[in-house]
Amino acid sequence: MTGEGFDVAFVQLQLGHEHAATTSGYTMPSPDYQRLALERAHERTIQAALGLQAQRRNP
Repeated sequence: MTGEGFDVAFVQLQLGHEHAATTSGYTMPSPDYQRLALERAHERTIQAALGLQAQRRNP
């Protein structure tokens, strides 16, 4: 599956690539996208942890 949920074989057919290796180059997220996704996940984790701490203090 690609990042958007499409099967790689489907994408390969749509793009007309003879080899799956050609298509796989399009399925890897860019370093900028990876960094942004990790930053977002990190922020959500921090916010969730802070919310748990607040719940424990104010039951």
